[in-house]
Amino acid sequence: MKLFLLPRIALICLGAAPALPAQEAPAPRTYDWLYVDATPVPVAQDLPVYPAKEVKAGTSGQVTVEFVVNEQGGIRASDILVTETTDQAFSNAAGEAVLLWKFRPGTKDGHPVRTRLLAPFAFDADGRVRLLLSREAYSPFTGEIAHGKDVEPAKPLVQTRPDFPSRFRDQGLGGEVVLRLVITAEGEVRNIRLVQAADPELAMAAANSLLRWKFQPASRQGRPVATAAMVPFKFDVRDSDASGIRK
Repeated sequence: MKLFLLPRIALICLGAAPALPAQEAPAPRTYDWLYVDATPVPVAQDLPVYPAKEVKAGTSGQVTVEFVVNEQGGIRASDILVTETTDQAFSNAAGEAVLLWKFRPGTKDGHPVRTRLLAPFAFDADGRVRLLLSREAYSPFTGEIAHGKDVEPAKPLVQTRPDFPSRFRDQGLGGEVVLRLVITAEGEVRNIRLVQAADPELAMAAANSLLRWKFQPASRQGRPVATAAMVPFKFDVRDSDASGIRK
């Protein structure tokens, strides 16, 4: 009886296939709040606790926290960044508070997405903590918006200047941004929308500053009303940032 041996190459092919290295899933994209279809809506949003030592010392200051609301409406510690602060104790208090905030997540193309938001706080010497923008600033405005020649336009009372992005300043670049918004009957800013922008980074700088603006609301026959307006921003390294408001 004759025995037939398989060629060596066949034996190799019949062996177990080598394991392929596991591929990591790509990290989910994070959108700045100006570029989602619907921004996150706050569900639980308690203010920071004023540090006792700072209260006793009469220390005041401000903290700005940048954070990301994930697809489940929560916030992870790794997604919290203090972008400016006057006191480390205030930074810790603000970060601890924001970590417990809950939202209905933002959406893009009908799906929940990671959305980056901003929360500026003021720690006043009297022991009070304030969020320097309306709690509903990111929420949609669904009320009536007044139009017509009999409407006295809103007037800005508090205008924070945009931070000039360092990349543009260092390269001597600038550009213009136009934002549309609703000013409520209480003078609060809502429904900021992008009309045009030379660059998304400039748009976010302008929008984040506009969040903190306060207005004397528009009025009709002496009664405050909600109204829509457009605000142009000009970023120019040869001059200070300029902005104005128009109906």
